[in-house]
This record gives sequence, structure tokens and C-alpha cells, in this order.
Amino acid sequence: MSSSQILLSICIPTLNRGRYLFETLKTIGADNNEQVEICIYDGASTDDTEQLVIQASQTIPNIVYKKAQKNGGLDRDLDNSVRMARGKYCWLMSSDDHFVPGAIQEMLAKIESENDIYICNSILCNEKMIPLRQTSYLSSKRERNVFNISSKSQFLEYLSLCSSNNALFCYMSSIVFKRTRWVKNRFNEQFLGTNYAHVSALLSFKDSLCNLEYVNKALIMNRPGNDNFSNGGIEKRYLIDLNGYLKIAEHHFMDDQLTLKKFLSVMQREHKWYRIAKLRSNCESEQSWLEIKQKLLKFGYSKKTLLLCDVLGGNKICMRFLLKINTSFPGSKIIRLFR
Repeated sequence: MSSSQILLSICIPTLNRGRYLFETLKTIGADNNEQVEICIYDGASTDDTEQLVIQASQTIPNIVYKKAQKNGGLDRDLDNSVRMARGKYCWLMSSDDHFVPGAIQEMLAKIESENDIYICNSILCNEKMIPLRQTSYLSSKRERNVFNISSKSQFLEYLSLCSSNNALFCYMSSIVFKRTRWVKNRFNEQFLGTNYAHVSALLSFKDSLCNLEYVNKALIMNRPGNDNFSNGGIEKRYLIDLNGYLKIAEHHFMDDQLTLKKFLSVMQREHKWYRIAKLRSNCESEQSWLEIKQKLLKFGYSKKTLLLCDVLGGNKICMRFLLKINTSFPGSKIIRLFR
């Protein structure tokens, strides 16, 4: 297949996710055609990933598979999956998420507008991929769906509309971008190990003209709680977000305090006070909570809010009760706040 025919490369970094990856590939099958390739970069899996990819290749065309001899971590593996691609656009994909039926055809139509970045909504599911609710990344009060994020005024407008860090490229499976914009830059080693090197790479697009289009449609089914981010427990999971986005903000916006403040403030919409209370209840020690509080202040959380979280989260009996109700009544809109 000629590289000139490929419009979209689906880039999947993976590590020991054979069973989930096989399910992901099956959701691509019906939408796949000669304009699409699937690039799988295997970070030295020790499970049956390679065998399952070979099996999937029997019925799903245009799979390109490369296996590393040594694991380089998510950040480098993701970068490698893009650099092995040949498409005009790349769609990042987690190896345990699913495409909504028709998603690829929808995106192929979208990229005809030739914007630099596209970001779509997702459907939050449980581990068995049963849909729970749809998530929207931008406020319904927006007046446009295409933003020139290289323009300070439009980037600030975009930041004010973000409902979560997913709008700031946190969730990789929602992101499509021009491959040439990515590969012209070298991998930034200072973000190795943050799990968010791709966020910095995409923000680098705004150094020159960069149009971002918000696709107000859920094209991805998200399987949360199954990522490597969560392996170390709640405290470490939150620190990935806090440390990663602080580092990104300071790298990209240290000379622009207004944009720095607006960028960091999006974290308050991602992790609202009730989530911070849950984090407080799961801190390993008082010292670790004090250190986390100092980070939260940089994101614009008020001292009053953190005091409330301290009181609620410090009462483990109260938090256990709320979490028990949360488990018993998963459909409750009120209790859903504590997820």
C-alpha cells in the first residue's frame, strides 16, 4: 500500500494488553479501508500480544506491528508509534479503549477540513465496556468549534471553555493531529516518565499557526481504571496529573503568567473539590497531604476549598460511608460527585 494513499494512521502503544488490544482492533475492523493503517508499537510485551496481533491481521488489513526489545515507557512508546506511521493524520489510541461504530469514517470526513488538531468527546464505560455516560470536553456556551490556538486571545478563550484536562490532551484516545507537525520536533527527554509527553508535543504546535477543531461527538468508548497510571493507588494517580501539568505549564507558559494561570486552573474542573476530598482520605501520610496541598494552591484551589477537603477527607469514617453509598447506588447523580 502506497503511503500517499494513507490519510489516517491509528497509533497504538501497548504493553502486556493482548486481550484488550484484540478487542480494540475488532472495533476498527468494520471501518477500516485502504485510507487507514493501524500502527502498533509494542513496548516489549511478555504476554500473548504478538500472537493476538498476528491473529487479528488475518481479518483486519493494514496492521503494522513493531516490537521493542526493551521497554522505553509510555511516553517514548507513544512517540515511536507516531514515528512509524505514514498517514497524513495520526489518531492516538489506548490499547484498551474502543471506537464507536462509524467513528473512523466520521473522522475521515472531518480531516478534509485540514485543521492541525482534532479532539472528540468520549463515552465513559465500566471495565466491561458498558456505557455509563458521555463526557463533553468544552462548555456548551462556546461560540465556535475551531480555535486558532496560536492566537493568545483564542487560546485563552479555549482555556476558559475547557471542562476538563481532556480538552488539554490528557486523554490520548480523543486526539487526531497532522503527523508532520509532530515528527518535525525531536522527542523532549525532559517529559520522559511523566506520561504526558504527548501533551507537551501537541502544545508545541501552537508555536506556529495551529487550528484546533473540537468535534462535539463521542467517537471513543473509554475504559477507565485499567491504565498503568492507576497501579500505584489514588495518591500516585493524582500526582501524575499534578506533577505532569505543572511541569508542562512551567515549560510552555512561564513567560506568560496570565496563560499560565488559566492553563493551570483547568485542573479545578478536572478534579473538583469532592474528588480532592477523596484524595485527602487516601493520602499515605499527613506530610504527603501537605505537599499535595502546596501543589493544589499552584493550580488555583483556594485555601477555603482545601480546608473543606481536609475536614471531609480527614474523616475516614465519613468518606467510607459516602463511597459505600456510591457503590450501592451507581446511578445516583448526587453520589456520582464522589467518583
